[in-house]
Amino acid sequence: MNGLHHRNPGPIPAVVENPQMMIELINDGFHVQTPMVRLVFRLAPHRICLITDAMAATGCPDGPYKLGELDVTVVDSHARLVSNGAIAASTLTLAQAVKNAVAAGIPIVEAVEAATLSPARALGLDRANSVSEAPLGLLAPGFAADFNLCDNLLSVEKVWVAGVQVR
Repeated sequence: MNGLHHRNPGPIPAVVENPQMMIELINDGFHVQTPMVRLVFRLAPHRICLITDAMAATGCPDGPYKLGELDVTVVDSHARLVSNGAIAASTLTLAQAVKNAVAAGIPIVEAVEAATLSPARALGLDRANSVSEAPLGLLAPGFAADFNLCDNLLSVEKVWVAGVQVR
């Protein structure tokens, strides 16, 4: 994607200026650097969706992997195509994306919203519909009660799905 430039602004200002657009952000410090993460959260509050673009190597050691038919090498958790060195995907987890946002100075409430309510809203899952029995994105009466309990370092300690503890 084109970066920001004063004579050739590219898609970023168009998305930021349109309040109906949500912004997907791979917050791994590799796809998007921390100063840009802070800028985007300031420019488009309540419209950031943290995503991972994660491949099968997520949670695995560095080394060679496949992304479909493509050869990929993961070094320092960064996945690159063997053929040309381009970024192939990420090995980011959503929990780590939230941690990275908080470490970048994003308030925890905004970081969690970007991983929960904003993506649910973008997909229309924040209200009852035929896709889900209960809406997603909030821990509130009538919602699905899918949530994690994290420690002070934002590491997941327990997990609930539909109100039932599964871990």
